[in-house]
Amino acid sequence: MATAGRKTFKTQLRIGDGESPEVFTKIDELLSVGAVGGKKTLVNMSSHDTTDYEDYEVFDLSEGNELPCSAIDIPDNVSQGLVRTADANASKDNWQVLDRNGKGYQFIGVVMGADTDYSDMKGKILLNWNLKICSRPVPVTVVL
Repeated sequence: MATAGRKTFKTQLRIGDGESPEVFTKIDELLSVGAVGGKKTLVNMSSHDTTDYEDYEVFDLSEGNELPCSAIDIPDNVSQGLVRTADANASKDNWQVLDRNGKGYQFIGVVMGADTDYSDMKGKILLNWNLKICSRPVPVTVVL
């Protein structure tokens, strides 16, 4: 029986323009993008009346992941310029992470820092940034 799993090759990270209808631009030369999701935290409800184990409740809100992202740096590239502009403006933008079939997630995100990495002496110059998820990721299917 063949797997029904999805491959990561040809994954796209796209940033929206905020217009209506919104147009998304694919970030060129993407190498990696972190895991889309979030985490719940616990509130310690223990008191002097608690016995045996600490008493925890789940906090009502999840905190979105911070996705480490990396692309091969291309001078004066429009799509990568949008990442740098989002970082400089500290803007909340709509983002999409899509597999090769156009299935993935859309969420509001903030670029938490972008840098140009020249450290690999035999490799490529990289554009690295962290993308903080600021909303619930919503499943989407997009025609690519």
